[in-house]
Amino acid sequence: MGKALLNINLGNDAGVINKRRIIYTGVSLAVFFAAWNWGSKAPYVGKYINYGEAYILKGLGFNVPTPTLA
Repeated sequence: MGKALLNINLGNDAGVINKRRIIYTGVSLAVFFAAWNWGSKAPYVGKYINYGEAYILKGLGFNVPTPTLA
């Protein structure tokens, strides 16, 4: 698994922070950020991304209109 950069000692490698986890987290955040900002321009899944964004924002307490999937 590689040498840990930081170990928080939660047991069973749960708290080990290494380069691979940092890279995977960074790539995952970049994909999420791109989908959040430019998801409406995606050809086939854009309407589903907008639908998900609306419900995430509603869950956070923002007053946004609910888009339709039709």
